[in-house]
Amino acid sequence: LGLGQNSTDPIKIPQQVQFPESMKILSLCGGADHTLALNKRLELYTWGRNDENQLGCLNKFDKNEVGKVGDDRNLFEATPIKVELPPGIKIRRIAAREHFSYAYSHDCAFSWGSCEGYVLGNKKEEGNEKTPFQIPKAFFKDENIGEISLGSSHVCVVLYDSIHGVVRAKFDYEVEIEKKI
Repeated sequence: LGLGQNSTDPIKIPQQVQFPESMKILSLCGGADHTLALNKRLELYTWGRNDENQLGCLNKFDKNEVGKVGDDRNLFEATPIKVELPPGIKIRRIAAREHFSYAYSHDCAFSWGSCEGYVLGNKKEEGNEKTPFQIPKAFFKDENIGEISLGSSHVCVVLYDSIHGVVRAKFDYEVEIEKKI
């Protein structure tokens, strides 16, 4: 992954992913077959397989856009590509799991990829989000996002309210735990 070529030949030794010298990477995480990178300019890049839309963008080999379905070249992007988010959004953290991804800061969160069991926060039990979906602010109330952790079939979101000293953790967008700090 990240070789800049569209080959389906297996790569058996680690390879360096090429980024411009000016693009220093702050954070890196990976799912089953895809990788996310956040740079110093707080821009988000992804590469790898896109068969479940886990890259967050319609890449040039999207199976629904170009080529024959079943051709492996339609399922991955070997070169890092920028994920487009709404203007003014500054992502501070990223998370990836198997076939879905999250990008978030203290006041907003986006998810994309394969939705199994409501893991994307879009109130859908199944299906895919091809591009980043902003999780409704009503979910977070007036609280800040502290951390998002992804399991294979669940999500844990830690929310905090520094004024009232309350921490809440939500699992799967259904179960909620509250604790005073």
